[in-house]
Formats: sequence, structure tokens, C-alpha cells
Amino acid sequence: MTRDLLYILAIIVAVALIGPALNFLLNRLRKQVEKRREEKWIKEHGNLIEWKKVSGRKFEKIAAAIFRKSGYKAEVVGKSGDEGIDIELKKDGERYFAQCKRMEKVEPDKVRSFWGAIESYVRKGKIKKGFFVTTGEFSKSEEEFVKDKPIELINGLELEKMYKSVKGDL
Repeated sequence: MTRDLLYILAIIVAVALIGPALNFLLNRLRKQVEKRREEKWIKEHGNLIEWKKVSGRKFEKIAAAIFRKSGYKAEVVGKSGDEGIDIELKKDGERYFAQCKRMEKVEPDKVRSFWGAIESYVRKGKIKKGFFVTTGEFSKSEEEFVKDKPIELINGLELEKMYKSVKGDL
């Protein structure tokens, strides 16, 4: 009887250990499949005209894929209440944040809000700089605002140019 109990206990412990490990592996596999699906979609729809038609979340994934192929480790983190951080980026030991907006003309308050969201991270040395990425354009007002700030503005045409420079790697 004791031997049977030990056998049952061993099975329970094995199942308890295998379950989380299997779940972890399945999640990693799902993420890899999702990234490859996104990269395939970008290859087939690799232009600004197509990117303007997608949802905000899809645009964040497109920008993340382009950053990834540009040498960054990129993770889409944006969601409701994300405080303006859509993508977390890492490269050469440095950390960056990106905000993505699908709009023709970026409103000045959007860039100011992004600065408000990242300013303390920059001051504390937790990130090197921020990227504000859009399908549209920035006005002189936004360009003036970021001149003395560690924010890089990437308009739709510049994003498309970034994509074309790494397209072969996608």
C-alpha cells in the first residue's frame, strides 16, 4: 500500500511540474508563431498605404517588427492605460520606449503627453530615449518641442524607409 501511495504521489508531483513547463513552452511557441505571422503580413503589405488601414494595435506590431529587424529587442506592451508606452525596446544594453499613432497629422499634445510619460524614466537613467512613431506627419511645433529632448520623431515615410532598409531581413 505504501508503495502504491508513493507511486501516486510521484505521478501527482510529475504532473504538477510538467503542467507549468508545458504551458511555458506552448506560450513561447505561440509568441514565435505570432511574430512570424506578423512578419509575413508585413512582407505582403509592406507599405505605408497598407499600414494606414490597420488597427492601432496592428500598427504597434508592425513598428515593433521593423524595430526588431533594425537590431532592437522589441515587445509590444501598449494597452488601455499604458501611459503612452506602446513598445519597450532594448539594444546594446540600452532601453527605449516607443509610442505609436495612426494619424495623418500628429497633434502637439500627443507628443507632449508622451514626453510626460517618459520624462522621469529618462531623468532616472532608466531609458535612453523615446521614439514617437506615426503613419502621418509631424508639424514644426512637435519638431521644435523635441529639439532639446531625447525623443526621436519617426513619420510614416521614415518608417517605410526603415522597413525598406531591413526588408530583406524580414
